Amino acid sequence: MKVRATKWRDEQANVEDEREVGANGSGKSNFFQAIRFVISDLFQQLRTEDRHKLLHEGAGRQLLTAFVEIVFDNSEQRIPIAKEEVRLRRTISLKRDEYFLDGRQIR
Repeated sequence: MKVRATKWRDEQANVEDEREVGANGSGKSNFFQAIRFVISDLFQQLRTEDRHKLLHEGAGRQLLTAFVEIVFDNSEQRIPIAKEEVRLRRTISLKRDEYFLDGRQIR
């Protein structure tokens, strides 16, 4: 999973380790909140104030966009796409969201 410039991470990071277990403050909640941001509808109706918080909280500077990208291992073809990896990305700005599947914008 890649997270760039949101309240979950200060700068772009590739997260490849497992965060299901760990000491308090190690990032478990942030990790799962970032996943929910991409694949659930909990964040569909974000107000401008909420978008501002996602873009600026923890970043330390003003940002125009941020994204979370999840890379799924599809080596067993559980997702009906003929690729070894499938990438799902959500990009957020102050006014809109964009979703991408393997680099192509989807609605």
